[in-house]
Amino acid sequence: MKKLWLAALTLALCLLSACGGGPELSSLDTETVEEDCVSFLRPAAWQPAEPASAYGICAFRNEEESLSLEVVGELGTMEYYSLEELGGETAQTLADSLFAAEPDTESRCTDDYYSSVMQGQDEDGQDLVCRIDLLMPYPSVHYYLLTLATPAAYQDNVRVLDGIRESFTLTKTDEEIYHMIQEERKAAAEEASSEQPQE
Repeated sequence: MKKLWLAALTLALCLLSACGGGPELSSLDTETVEEDCVSFLRPAAWQPAEPASAYGICAFRNEEESLSLEVVGELGTMEYYSLEELGGETAQTLADSLFAAEPDTESRCTDDYYSSVMQGQDEDGQDLVCRIDLLMPYPSVHYYLLTLATPAAYQDNVRVLDGIRESFTLTKTDEEIYHMIQEERKAAAEEASSEQPQE
């Protein structure tokens, strides 16, 4: 029983702490990505891809196409959730949609970000790792870094993904962000009003 417990603990630590190595982002050739109102670094060797989400800002794949990263943004959303609550709910939604059974999960929440790493098998029986990094620079501004990878590719890139998250910055001022939030909410209200049935 003790050996099983130690094995489970080792797996959980590996999922979140990059056991098995992998390069630091700073050791690679990088490019700066500037999209929407955010900026971050990515490996220069990674290729752009089509975002899968309607709210996807940009997406990339590694050279072997064994890892994909998508950046998703939400601006002007309601402020009901804390960072940990929103991250946990999003991680559970991803787990339900991506895995055939409840995956092994390890999560962490700091003052700056929420991170959850899930590992299991998809509906086709393929081993899969899903990682979500959630950043909430303002209560109604959310950015998600969504990673899907094979277990081997994930272990080879954990520190790279950490570096991408740490390089993530906003390129707009507080006033510009506030104006964008107001515009988003105004557009959403107008869209909702136009969808109301006419009497």
